[in-house]
Amino acid sequence: MALGTRVVVDNTIHCGECGPCRDGRPLFCEQFVSLGCNAPGAFAEYVVVRTSKLYDIGSLPLDVAVLTEPLSCAMHGVDVLGLSPGSNVLVFGAGPTGLLLSQLLKMAGAASVTVAAPTQSKLDLALLHGANNIVKLERNDLAEAIDSLREIAPEGFDAVIEATGKVTVLEAAVQLARTGGTILVYGLAGENDVAEIKPYEIFSRELTIKGSFAQAFCIGRALFTLQSGSINTEGIITQTVGLNGFATALKNLHDPEHIKTVVGQL
Repeated sequence: MALGTRVVVDNTIHCGECGPCRDGRPLFCEQFVSLGCNAPGAFAEYVVVRTSKLYDIGSLPLDVAVLTEPLSCAMHGVDVLGLSPGSNVLVFGAGPTGLLLSQLLKMAGAASVTVAAPTQSKLDLALLHGANNIVKLERNDLAEAIDSLREIAPEGFDAVIEATGKVTVLEAAVQLARTGGTILVYGLAGENDVAEIKPYEIFSRELTIKGSFAQAFCIGRALFTLQSGSINTEGIITQTVGLNGFATALKNLHDPEHIKTVVGQL
């Protein structure tokens, strides 16, 4: 790869030798390294990456290419979900992941996607990005939203994706899944958080609960999807700051009007 080539990086590193790697499950590598998580990442002036982990972005604009990694994680989630064509799907959350997921779900076979979130501006963006329905959540009271969602899908949704990391939302997701439906736990909850889920409900309604941890080998597909123009990224990046603006980026995480802050120069 020539010096000066613009690239995106697959930030996951697998040893290739442990039991999970040998079994074809590198995502659960015993020596798993994620640049930016448990190893130095790109919030720095320089970072060292294996050339095999670099993907040439060609003429793709930087403000689109920067979303390759989050899109790859969403793509893995859709892979795990294993959606059937013609499905009626509910996504809790309209952050970067929710907005990308809702579009990928349409590509994967969802006939209708409903997005539920507490911030109206994000819901409006979800509509522009192809969501069929939007429902506003009250942060501390889901009852009214649950009623509205039941009106949209009286028998429940074929799949419900929890992309907020909130325990109460996961509990609502179980209630809103149709008999025989699937709940995908995508949002990052606290390691010690506990949800109240009735085992008998899972048993008697034959519900399936799946988790989506991280991406493995999805970067190439994600980049191609962006290059093809199949995903609308307009409005997802709400602010760009330099390396000296890292504190601002962290502050934006707590501002519901911000969606994605990029650290760097686009």
